[in-house]
Amino acid sequence: MPRLKYVKPDQAKGEVKKIFDSIKKDFGAIPNIFQGMAGSPVALKAYLALNEIINEGGLSEAEQEITRIAVSQYNNCEYCLAAHTGGAKSAGMKDGEIMDIRRGNGSNEKYNALFWFTQRIMETSGYVSDEDINKFTDAGYTKENIPEVITIIAQKTLSNYFNHVHETELDMPKAPELEMQKA
Repeated sequence: MPRLKYVKPDQAKGEVKKIFDSIKKDFGAIPNIFQGMAGSPVALKAYLALNEIINEGGLSEAEQEITRIAVSQYNNCEYCLAAHTGGAKSAGMKDGEIMDIRRGNGSNEKYNALFWFTQRIMETSGYVSDEDINKFTDAGYTKENIPEVITIIAQKTLSNYFNHVHETELDMPKAPELEMQKA
């Protein structure tokens, strides 16, 4: 049960109504996370502004979603993991490919490196080693991609923590449980 103020689409007024109209145009509905964030338009606007900025970057849609999945899996956010698993599918990824990347053994080494590096930044609180950076760049990324990954981490940390505090109800298919394959 949501614990914070919740703004239903038919209750939205002023600036929140304009934001909801834009979200509805993009998504076809107003996802529960945005109805919850609308209880504090600052949070909603910050999240959406980061999203616009991220979309202008050099990472592809699939790479953005892989980064978001890595953060959401690390932070154990069921809502965002579900949302970005769906986003990865929309970006052309297959279910098995997404699961393999989440396990760290996908067939696309570049995607594996992105997932790993994102989680490495999180587990070290950003204190990655030169070797970590080299492993990331050796996979085909640039040092210019690193601040972009950090920006996505910031955006997802905002939404992951919001969902944990708010207890946002899942309004989409749940992401598959991660089961490690036996060797």
